[in-house]
This record gives sequence, C-alpha cells and structure tokens, in this order.
Amino acid sequence: MSDNIEYNAAIQRVGKNIAKAVNDKSWKWEFKVIDSSEANAFCLSGGKIAVYTGMFKYISNDAELAAILGHEVGHAIARHFGERLTQLYTQKLGGDMLSVGLALANLPNNWGTVYGMASNLGFILPYNREHEYEADYIGIMLMVKAGYNPKAAIQFWKKFSKLSNYGSLKEFFITHPMGNKRVKELKLLLPEALKMYNQNSDKLNLGKSINIQE
Repeated sequence: MSDNIEYNAAIQRVGKNIAKAVNDKSWKWEFKVIDSSEANAFCLSGGKIAVYTGMFKYISNDAELAAILGHEVGHAIARHFGERLTQLYTQKLGGDMLSVGLALANLPNNWGTVYGMASNLGFILPYNREHEYEADYIGIMLMVKAGYNPKAAIQFWKKFSKLSNYGSLKEFFITHPMGNKRVKELKLLLPEALKMYNQNSDKLNLGKSINIQE
C-alpha cells in the first residue's frame, strides 16, 4: 500500500462520493492506493478498488480520478469479475477435454495450443472489451451523479491514450479498447452525461486539484 498522503486522501474523498452515487448499501466499498510505477487500476469482487501510484501521473483533479473509480466500480456492479471467472473456467474445461481427446486419438498435443489461441482471440478477449465499454458507460454516469464534470473523463483518457495507441492491429490482441477509440466512444456518451450533470444541483465540477508526486 502507498503511504502517499495526498493520493490516499484523494482516493478516499472521491471514492466516498462515487460509492454514494451507487446508492446500494449491500456493497462494502474499499478504495486503496498501491505503490507501483505501473499506470493501472483494478476491481476485485465485493467492491475492492485499487489505483496504482503510476496512474496519478495522468490525473490532474478529483473529476479525472472519479472517471477511473467510476469505471472500476462499473465493473463491480455489472458483475464482470464473476463473469470473467466463469469464462476462464469454461476455457480451461474446454482445453482439458481437448487434451484428453487428443491423447485418446493419439494426435499431437500442439492442437491444444491452437485451441488456447483461438479461444482467447475469439471468445475471452473480445468479451473483455465489451466489459470495458460497459464499465465506461456506468463510470461516466456515476461520476456525473456524484457531481463531477463528465468532460474530465474525456481529458483523462486523452492523456492516458498516449500509453495505449499501438495501432489498430494490436487492439485485436489486448483486452482494453485503444485510447483514441475509447475517447470516441466516450464523446458519444457526453450529451447524455452533460444533460444529467446540468440537472445535478450538487455540482463539484473538477473538484480539488491533485499534484503529481514522485
């Protein structure tokens, strides 16, 4: 866990507002900062959300952090973690059955490798990209409900996209949508999000500034 006072204060401050926006007391939300140079964040079953310190290099204010936390909370309330485990179990079961069948038929087991590649590219990874877009939608609506300006989500992903623009071909092999494509999809959500934001009487706009600390 990170001992960075500013980052920890920010994640608790913003996390509390996002959790309030969910308005479901059955969730026991926990928000933590992990000391790592990696620019990443994740969600675990039960509402445990973590952001790595490396991600804060791209975060300028509470609203941009809200875009990240809203996205991860979106994964949680959409039950993506459980679906992911089911996918992986299904994939493993299929691979095990194929291995047994190849052994019984006295065929080379390199077909097992082919199955692994095919199931990843054709089933596991595309479904994860679907999860990402769904979490983006839930996330931007949660940040708006919490009072944060949805335009901050666009600003954050524009900055973060510099890490993920590898070209259109590589998107086929990774779980997360490419940066420019993600920004494009979020811009399509902006009119709906801004309408909700303008109707919110408890606007926080961008919230507090967050200073990058080495």
